[in-house]
Amino acid sequence: MASFLDLVRAAQDRPGGGFALDPARMEENIRGLRNVRNAAAADDEMSGPPQGQVRVVGDPEIVDAEGRAVHYLGPALLVIHDDRGMVRALEFVGVGDDDDYINEVWHLDVLTGTYKYKHLSPLQSSRITLPAHGEPEFQAGTSSWISERASNAKPSQDFLRQFKPRSETFFVDSRRGRFVRGPPYGLLRGVLENPKPLVRSLFGSNSMEAEVWMREAAALASGAASSARPCREMQAVQVAQLAYGLAACRVK
Repeated sequence: MASFLDLVRAAQDRPGGGFALDPARMEENIRGLRNVRNAAAADDEMSGPPQGQVRVVGDPEIVDAEGRAVHYLGPALLVIHDDRGMVRALEFVGVGDDDDYINEVWHLDVLTGTYKYKHLSPLQSSRITLPAHGEPEFQAGTSSWISERASNAKPSQDFLRQFKPRSETFFVDSRRGRFVRGPPYGLLRGVLENPKPLVRSLFGSNSMEAEVWMREAAALASGAASSARPCREMQAVQVAQLAYGLAACRVK
């Protein structure tokens, strides 16, 4: 498996490679992104959609399938990807003003562009212990629940203003039931709003095929220590991982 330094070097191996100057390479990478999406759909048909083995609980803590937990502060963005690196969903987890417990979540299905909303159960005042008893919690990445808002509803600007440049992000591998800390929210915001410029740059500079790089990045993230804050090089990989993962879901 590639290290994050291998992935960083691969993404920088063709400086100024020129997306527009190499239409054959552009088409090769676009085809690779389509392959990722088609393979993910085939995985769902064979094994079912990812089951959301990562939970967010109470105070808040994020907990993986093996019970490893990380406590964090404030609102958080969860980037939900599969083992192929395709970003399936984005989850914006809000917290209460008075005690920082989770109190609501907006789930964006990247493929359809639609949101679901859930108000989490009444907040508790005691510090959580695992397993949680009476704490608000939800399964990260699952979408089988019924939204409490209209089908065309979107998060308000007031809600999104909770998410500051230093807010936490987590990359959640929905197939393997693992997560790693991501870069500060501010480093991802531009890619969330428009991943195309970075994807264009990666098409020109990355010496690995897109689908190979994505799979290696997803495996690397799944194998990393859950509680570790990513170094700068790993953050660079995660920003590129988000851009590729969104593009794979949306490519025509």
